[in-house]
Formats: sequence, structure tokens, C-alpha cells
Amino acid sequence: MKARRDKLFKLVIFIVGMIITLTVNLSRAEEITLKYASFFYPHEQGGILAKKFLEAAEKFSGGRIKFKTFFSGALGAPPEYLRLIETGSIDLTTILPPFVQKDMPLFLTVPYALPGGEEKSLKVYTKIVLEHPEAAQIISEEAKQRNIKFLAFVSMGPNVIVSRKVIASLKDLRGMKMGGAEEEWKEFGVVGVSLLPQEGYEALARGLVDAFSMGFTPSIDLKWYEVARCYLFDNHYGIGLPIAINFKRWESLPKDLQDALIKAGKELTNFSVVQAKNNTEEGLKILREKGIEVRYLSKEDTEILFKIIGLKYRRNKTAARAREMGKGKEAERIIQITNKVIEEEYGIRID
Repeated sequence: MKARRDKLFKLVIFIVGMIITLTVNLSRAEEITLKYASFFYPHEQGGILAKKFLEAAEKFSGGRIKFKTFFSGALGAPPEYLRLIETGSIDLTTILPPFVQKDMPLFLTVPYALPGGEEKSLKVYTKIVLEHPEAAQIISEEAKQRNIKFLAFVSMGPNVIVSRKVIASLKDLRGMKMGGAEEEWKEFGVVGVSLLPQEGYEALARGLVDAFSMGFTPSIDLKWYEVARCYLFDNHYGIGLPIAINFKRWESLPKDLQDALIKAGKELTNFSVVQAKNNTEEGLKILREKGIEVRYLSKEDTEILFKIIGLKYRRNKTAARAREMGKGKEAERIIQITNKVIEEEYGIRID
């Protein structure tokens, strides 16, 4: 009898052990590792936002999604990341709009800097890009053709013109050499100088440029206040750095993991607004401590700047590129939808 009990006990232990082993193996089999890569350093605004998304995705997936990360441009220069994600060499990346102008002109026909504060600008942008049935379909289809899907858009906070002299209006810019200024700025008498943000500090310090157009937070991170006298807020707020995933990889994921990534995207969007506001407060505190002049464009100048930079030049350029690619009708429809939303939200009529 005792021998029989011993055999039964050993059998039970064996079965329990097999169940535990099977459960662990199944759990491991369900874990998915995705490769994320970008040119941002982990401590930069773009890097911080990316890490927030990855952490949220792991959380919402119950730990089933893991990430292998490549920050700091480890896999190439900024323009190369669209190719990396298109080909499936990586699964996710952060898209920077200027580097996809030639490939995704419909996406960039929607202005990615808008007036009205962090919440308002993001609301208006997503109303066009994600919520409007026709515009969202056009933009998502263009992304799909590049084998990517957007998961989240973020607020980048206010834009500024960092200057070696005190400026307060668009008229004050006339005759100035300005980094970060595209050809459209010539309408304000500005001489654009092609420079990377990383070159801004030295250029301002040596007088190679008189000013630099830049996002406020990056300008603080780069300590431009050490070589500038004035920060002019242009009352435009950047929306950008969307997290994107390889479309085929997305389709291969089970629905619950897709849902986890969508939830992570929403959490990132909300986090970005809070972070942008906090960064602005901290940055303004630094400027006060350093004795830097802080000015703001008038409402009239803000509207003029928006019409000329955001609507006239940038989107005309992207629409022209879309026509070259045989997508002129889609670009024109995006422009019509954008104009209608802008008039509804801002009361700005586009002729």
C-alpha cells in the first residue's frame, strides 16, 4: 500500500512539474521582442518620449512585449531610419518630419507646427490626421505604402527664435542670418543658413548666424542661452516625432498586443503634453536666472507667420512633391480639409 502511495505521489509531482514547465515555456513563447532604433540620445526629448512609449507598451502587454533598443544613431544617420523600418531591419522608430518629405508628402501637407498651446495644437493636428475619415485614410494609406503604421503623435512644446539681440516682431528679423530657416523665411527679409541644431551653439557664439529657429526644449538642452540675448516665442507648438511600426510586423502581432501598443501610444500622447509644459516652465526659470530677454510675437504676427510658413510655403512644397508622385488629388484634398479645420478651430480663413 505504501509503495503504491509513493508511486502515486511521484506521479503527481511529475505531472505538476510538467505543467509548470509547459506553462513557463508557453509564457516564453508568447513573449515578443521588438527592435526599436532612432538617432536620438536617451536623455534628449525624443529619447525620453521613446522610452516612455516602450515602458508603457511593456506594461500594457503584461510584460509580453520586450524591446531591444538602439539609441544615439547607432544604426545610421537620421535619413536612414525610414529605410530601416520600411525594410523590416527594425520594428519601430521615431519619425522626424524633415527627413521624410520626399517619401511622405501627403503626411507633411498637414502643418506640424500650430498655434494655440500644447493641447490645442495637438487636438487640431490629430483631428485632421487621425480623426477625419477621409484625411486619416489618405495619410494612413500613404504610410502603408511605405510599410509603416503610426502609433502615436506627441506635443513637442513651443517653438522659439533664439537671437543674439533683442527682437520682438517679424519686422525685427529683417536682414538677420538665421539657422533653421528655410527659404520661406526670405519673405520676412531673413537670410537662411543651413545648419544642424548641434551646430547652433557654435554658430551663435561666433556670430555666424544672428538667430536660430528651434524648438524651445532642445534649445535649452543645448544651452543656447549661454550665447544668446533673447528668446522670442513665435506662439507655434510642434507636433511631431511620431512612433511608427513596420506594417507587416504590426499585422503579425496578436490583437491583444496590438491593443497594448495602441494604449501605449495614447499614454505617450498624454505624457508628452505634461512633459512639454514642465519643460517650458523649467526652461523659462533658467532664462530668468540667466537674465535672458523673453518676448512673444503678437497675435497679428503669429497669424502672418502661420499663413506664410505653415500654410503657404511648406505645404505648397509638399503638395508639389505629391503631384510629382502622382498624388496631386490627394494632396489637394488634404489641403481643403486642413483649411476647413483651421477655420473652425482658429477662425483663420485661408484664401
